[in-house]
Amino acid sequence: MSQFHHAFGDESCGTTHVTYAVLSMPEGRQAQVEGQIAETKRSKGGTEADRLHCREIFHPGARQKTAWAALDNDDVFALYGAIADSIAAGPVRRIVAIANKADFPKDFLVGPLQSSGGLPPIPGMKNYLMRDKEFAAQCAQGALLPLSKNPGFRNVRFWADHDKTKIEWIVGAHQASRAASLFVSVGKDGEADRVNLMTGEGDKPPLLEVADLIAYVAQRAASRGSSPNDRRFADLHSKIAPEVIHLGLSPDGGLGFNVPDSSMR
Repeated sequence: MSQFHHAFGDESCGTTHVTYAVLSMPEGRQAQVEGQIAETKRSKGGTEADRLHCREIFHPGARQKTAWAALDNDDVFALYGAIADSIAAGPVRRIVAIANKADFPKDFLVGPLQSSGGLPPIPGMKNYLMRDKEFAAQCAQGALLPLSKNPGFRNVRFWADHDKTKIEWIVGAHQASRAASLFVSVGKDGEADRVNLMTGEGDKPPLLEVADLIAYVAQRAASRGSSPNDRRFADLHSKIAPEVIHLGLSPDGGLGFNVPDSSMR
């Protein structure tokens, strides 16, 4: 029987690319990883309660309004590099799905889709508009694909960073952070599996900050810029070394995922 896992997911939307990252680990490992992150924060002059959000911390002006105002650019990369080191060892999976917005038309004709369990088919939807949040929702499903195989969705509790934004979805308007719960794969004996989504109000689990890191760094690295900071993001992405899944166009013109075989074992 598979061991229960906890997973945490967040997105990053950039000018050219959108990413969604999932950090997953056995339930019994979570407290240890959280302790390592807390110790890393303390070693860099912060406290366990000081939140990290890449769009704030990597922006000098925004950083001045946070608990990390004393850090300079070098310090920030050192902080996140240390966090990357802390999640590199042991059974901690880092998975990121990436969409290059230039690879897609602005909208799609989707459907009709067949449903399982005796439910009626989902009618086709014209002009399914692909904006950043729609890309992120699709990438969320792609990043979760490996977990459908190992340890299996029934053995995963998934916390998505809470986002109330309404997005256009195949089954109608839906809250962005809940779109991942609509992913259904065919399980054993033809039963439908879906991820156990734990999104809710209140304090965010600390490891969402690490999912934010993985997503943001992958998004910056994917842009392949040539500035000193761009090269640092590429190096940090290499250190994190996530499993990478690409969202693309399938031969029939719809959306599809390029998933490495190694991620589905």
